[in-house]
Amino acid sequence: MNAPRPVEEVDPEFAADLKLFVEKVVANHLEQKVLVTVDGFYILKEPGRNEPCICGSGKKFKHCCGG
Repeated sequence: MNAPRPVEEVDPEFAADLKLFVEKVVANHLEQKVLVTVDGFYILKEPGRNEPCICGSGKKFKHCCGG
């Protein structure tokens, strides 16, 4: 079994920004929004009714969480 590798130092400002980003994504996911890229920018949008559901069930959004 290999010994655990030491954790590299992370810029505190980057870590704080990453934490805020993850919290926003999680909060918005709970509001049934998804993260998409548009021209290199990330935006949150609600999935269309005929798109696959964000929960991963394989059903259309309108027949699952968006119903």
